[in-house]
Amino acid sequence: MVKLRGQLSMVMLKRAKGKAEVLKRAGVWAVPFVIGSEWAEEGLKEEAVKQKVICVVDGKIEPSRSDWEQLEQIVAHWKPS
Repeated sequence: MVKLRGQLSMVMLKRAKGKAEVLKRAGVWAVPFVIGSEWAEEGLKEEAVKQKVICVVDGKIEPSRSDWEQLEQIVAHWKPS
């Protein structure tokens, strides 16, 4: 699930996560993913990672590509049972 916007907000994170949760329950492997130019609020990047949502902000992926273990954990989290 990908959502494109200028500013990334908590609402966007919740929507992306919610859609991925519905798809996971339906047996679909969908990773929540949002893309924007900036964060609407301070602390949202940390909240996104905590909620297992991958973000691209101003061309930079979070969690960082250098932290493959964390990226793998996020992707594995969304794999249907």
